[in-house]
Parts: sequence; C-alpha cells; structure tokens
Amino acid sequence: MNKKLFRVLKWNGDSEYFMPEKLLHSLRRAGASDKVARKVLIHIEGELEEGMKTSEIYHHAFELLKETKPSYAARYDLKKAIMRLGPSGYPFERFIASIFEMLGYRVQVGVMVSGKCIEHEVDVIAENDQEVMMMECKYHNFHNAQSDIKTALYVTARMQDLQAHWEKTHADSTKKFRGCLVTNTKFSAAAIKYVKCVNLHVLSWSYPPGEGLAQIIDRVGLHPITCLTTLTEGNIRQLLNAGHILCRDIPKGIASLRLGKDQRERVLREAHELCQL
Repeated sequence: MNKKLFRVLKWNGDSEYFMPEKLLHSLRRAGASDKVARKVLIHIEGELEEGMKTSEIYHHAFELLKETKPSYAARYDLKKAIMRLGPSGYPFERFIASIFEMLGYRVQVGVMVSGKCIEHEVDVIAENDQEVMMMECKYHNFHNAQSDIKTALYVTARMQDLQAHWEKTHADSTKKFRGCLVTNTKFSAAAIKYVKCVNLHVLSWSYPPGEGLAQIIDRVGLHPITCLTTLTEGNIRQLLNAGHILCRDIPKGIASLRLGKDQRERVLREAHELCQL
C-alpha cells in the first residue's frame, strides 16, 4: 500500500510534496548513519500533516539528531549556524578567509587596495602561485535574502577597477587576477546570468553546482563555533567578540568561559567530533 503524499510549505510560500530521500540525504551529509537517518525519517513521517512547514520538519529533525549525537545536529545546522555569525559581516569574512587558507592560499582580510581610479577596501584577498583572488563578501542574516543584479553590477565595477590597476602593476606576473563575489545565501537568476556574461566568479551556498560553499566546507572540514549545540548564545557571542570564529579555536578560547567541568567536557567532546581536532 502506498504511503499518503503530503504537501509541505517552503519558506517562500511555495508548496511541494515531502520527499523522504531529500531528508535522508541531508541527514547523511550531517554524518548520521543510515540506521540513524532512517530512524529520524520514520519519526518525521509519523508527524507529517498536510501543509506542514519545512522549518518545522527541519526543527524536529535537528532535535532528534541532537538527542542522538550533538555533532550530527551541529553539521545539520550548518547553514543557519553561518547566519548566526552576524550581525556584522566581519566574522563571515574571517570564516571565508580561513576556508581559502585551508585550501592552500595565503590570505588577508580587510585590505585597502588601489584600483585604476580609486582605492577599495577588499574583504578577502586569497593568493597562491596561480592566481590572486579579490573577494567581496555579502553576508545575510536571513536565508530568504538574495544577492541581486544590483549587487552583481556594483561588485563587477569594483573588480574591473582593481583588475585594471593590478594587471598594469603586475605586467610580468604569470598569475591570473580573479574578482569574486561570495555570499552565504543565494544569487538571483538575473545576477547569475549577468556574472556568467562578464566572467565574475561567484560563490554561494549551493552555487556553482557541486562546488558551492556547503560542499567546500564539507571538503575542508571547517565549521564555525555557531554550529556547537553545547554552548549558549552568550558563550558564542563572547568567543566571537574575542576573535574565535572556528570550532577548532575552542581549546584555546574555552578558558575564557565560566563553565563547569562537565559542561566544559561536553563542549570539547562536541568540538572534537565535529571538527576532528
């Protein structure tokens, strides 16, 4: 006998049929075994109702993973954890710099650089033996926010000014200049069409397909401290304000927190499982 199909409500108001394989995939990506993922799915399917919000499904799955193993829940919550890095965009810029450093680049954050016409503050510069990437980071606190065509036009103009000066002053260099726009959410369809035309490199949560921010984070194994479920919001703010962005910073940052021995051990255990310290 076929199971009843339920339509669920997405964050943008659209509805779609609940897809079990989609949930299983996200649970497995978080590190859950097939047995754990299917146990969570069975529980969720038992709670499904017509018109249920996907945010409710997400929250239920998160809580079930948290009960099983906090590090599973932390990975599952990665996208929202990055949104909790704010309200300013600086921790996100540091996070992006750390990712590219892990990929073998030499990085700088918040650097004033001369263009052909004016000076620009570049959020992140990542350089290796093949290329110099100058990045504009657009950080959003809400998952439905997009970087639109206006942003793409603005960043393209800045990168063209920077590129003109860099190529003039590095005429003998074999390196390639690469302007880049990075966001933690999405690009509008018009923005993607435009950046393809002008050859501006872009990086969003799931774009380019298979090479988006989510996939890169999985590959390099870096996670922000906002992923950790064993820390309070106050603890996390204190660590962020002290410049501790990554969960691999926990061993040196935890001494500044007033934690009991048991909680300290839980935090260190979760950080170890999540970040493989």
